[in-house]
Amino acid sequence: MEILERFDDGSVIALLEIDKLHDHEQIKQDMLSQLVAEIKKDKEVKYPLIVDKYSNVVLDGHHRYHALKELGCKFAPAHVIDYYDPHVKIERWYPIIKTRREIKSVFKALENDDYSVDQVENEDVLKVVLDLGQACLGLIVENDHEEYYLAYKHHCNFQEAMQVVERAIEIEGKRKELDYIGDEKEMISILKSKEARMAIVTPQIKKGEVVEKGAKGNPLPAKSTRHVLPERKYYPVSLMDLMPK
Repeated sequence: MEILERFDDGSVIALLEIDKLHDHEQIKQDMLSQLVAEIKKDKEVKYPLIVDKYSNVVLDGHHRYHALKELGCKFAPAHVIDYYDPHVKIERWYPIIKTRREIKSVFKALENDDYSVDQVENEDVLKVVLDLGQACLGLIVENDHEEYYLAYKHHCNFQEAMQVVERAIEIEGKRKELDYIGDEKEMISILKSKEARMAIVTPQIKKGEVVEKGAKGNPLPAKSTRHVLPERKYYPVSLMDLMPK
């Protein structure tokens, strides 16, 4: 590890060997292609990855990580932090669905795949049951007021349930990308304004699971985690400095 800069909180900007890093989330191929082209054009990486200093798991910058690998780099610039610092938090993304037709398709697809879908009293109950591992997905539906549902079946996991949801909103054989909202209050506001008709709530992923998935090379689906991390540091590094010496 070649340290480029140290900070008062104990974190550092460093060049790390790419082959020693582990990603914990899958990526989207179209975003990767765009980023590879951008880095080639700029001949530099503007923002370092954010990496846990204990496990070498990439916490932020999965597309940059894969782009640098594709470009043949040996090193990656990284802001190396303590993942278990209490200031580093892990939150949810909220996928949203915009039309009633898509909502009906989602409910039908889940039921056709042997999921039970039951209504519950409120969002607190929904999250508690999800986080106890007793359901796969939560569904918040705007129907002049919020309605809350849980989807579950024996031995289910949220990755498989999300695949069912994604298949359900395919349009004319072409998958429609879900929009993701990072802030819960914003998600509720969007539902109340009827800009969207449904939000999906996934179980809260724990830090230990992130590290385990990364270390075992079994990454979670894209947008499974939303990390609240130190401010992304603008620290341009030349592409040439990342190539094998």
